[in-house]
Amino acid sequence: MAGRYEDQQIADFLVSVSESLTRDETVDLARARADFSASIRWESDLVVDKHSMGGIPGSRITMIVIPIVAAHGLTIPKTSSRAITS
Repeated sequence: MAGRYEDQQIADFLVSVSESLTRDETVDLARARADFSASIRWESDLVVDKHSMGGIPGSRITMIVIPIVAAHGLTIPKTSSRAITS
């Protein structure tokens, strides 16, 4: 499937069906995407995440939570940028 569709076409498809997918269809779509994605393997048995939808101006909770969690010895990979959507 690589290179078969433009990124914008895929995004348009996902937006158009996102509100009409059943729970099972959503699970199937997520599994199909995972099958075509590269996996990251960590040396740690437990890897945690602080998920964020982004888009909340001025929210700095991620930059507070990540160091605290890491200081307790947990692996918590995270990227950051100055963009509002990261």
